[in-house]
Amino acid sequence: MEGLGRIDEEARKLGLPLALEPCNPRYAPEYTMLDTIDKTLALIDAVVTDNVGVLIDVFHVWETDDVFGQIQRAAGRISGVHVVDIAETPRSLQDRLFPGDGVADLPALIRAVEGTGFRGWYDCEFVTDEDFADSAALAGLPADEIARRCATGFLEASKAAYASA
Repeated sequence: MEGLGRIDEEARKLGLPLALEPCNPRYAPEYTMLDTIDKTLALIDAVVTDNVGVLIDVFHVWETDDVFGQIQRAAGRISGVHVVDIAETPRSLQDRLFPGDGVADLPALIRAVEGTGFRGWYDCEFVTDEDFADSAALAGLPADEIARRCATGFLEASKAAYASA
């Protein structure tokens, strides 16, 4: 808490907002104590700051218990959203798929985020794992193809989010 408070103070001097990103509970023990949106909000509340928000990463939150309730509780404090998809059993922290190519319910997650009033940035955090040939092959695609597949998957999920609303 003390460290976050100091970082927040310096960021404020520079006019910069901050965001904390909870990590998928499968991998959190190696990286962070923040493995849910609720725990992230609790830390932000403990520091008593309005300059730190939550970055929601689909890879990290998609299978969290009560994810939709947690997203709702983050209303007004969502700083951004990483859109990506996930294999049913990810093989590593970097084993991700293009939006629409996996098992995450992207339309429901987008609808939940939008339902909080969020009107900020979504980005496709495309990460691959060179230890797996199929994942590494995705990284070898031309940049315009990667961008097209990310954008197409996100747009399709967004349309589905509103079509089922």
